[in-house]
Amino acid sequence: MSRLLKVAEEYAIRLLLPHQHLLKGDPKSIARHLVHSYPEHGFFIGADEAQGIGLNIEKPSDGMAKVMSQLVPHLDDIVMIGRVEKS
Repeated sequence: MSRLLKVAEEYAIRLLLPHQHLLKGDPKSIARHLVHSYPEHGFFIGADEAQGIGLNIEKPSDGMAKVMSQLVPHLDDIVMIGRVEKS
């Protein structure tokens, strides 16, 4: 199991490094925390907690939050990485 955790940590580091200019913390520390402090991939991490571990987050406006909540029922089997931007 420790080998699987190390693989996950390495992937997390590789995903975070290109975006380190957007982070408030060290990519390696953030990756380690994400891999070792949460029991599964689907574990919810709120905005305040994400900010506390060094991720640079931006809370959505009320209008954007409403749109995002309307999308939730349609996202059951979809996995996305990225961000929502207003055009």
